[in-house]
This record gives sequence, structure tokens and C-alpha cells, in this order.
Amino acid sequence: MMIAILIDSIITTKHYNDNNNNYYFYYYYYYYYYYYYYYYYYYYYYYYYYC
Repeated sequence: MMIAILIDSIITTKHYNDNNNNYYFYYYYYYYYYYYYYYYYYYYYYYYYYC
């Protein structure tokens, strides 16, 4: 399965992870599902990886 997340989102989530781990996971998964759904439209903004 391919997952697409904005690079800016990854940097932001790392910042929140340092401050509040719980909020980090909420923030991360929010962007994960949102951008995974729309990555076809904005693929050129994304960092791709496989899991």
C-alpha cells in the first residue's frame, strides 16, 4: 500500500511529537487519511513511501 504525506506535515508532526505525543498521533493520522485520499490530485507535493 502506498502512503502519501506532505513533507511539511511530516516536519510539523515531528515538532508536535516533541511537545505532546498524543497530539502527534492525532495530527499525523488526520493528515494520513486526508492526503492518502487526495494524493492523486496533489501527487507532486507529496513524499511517497511503501509499507
